[in-house]
Amino acid sequence: MTFPVCRWVTPTESGIRVTDVWETPEPPEVTILPVHNLLTAS
Repeated sequence: MTFPVCRWVTPTESGIRVTDVWETPEPPEVTILPVHNLLTAS
């Protein structure tokens, strides 16, 4: 299993956005995951 090298968590209007940067032989691969605000989700 590969783990991201860097992870940014950015607040957005609908919750938070998680951005992962992966270690790859090519230029860094960036994965953006929209994450809803878990505190307000019911």
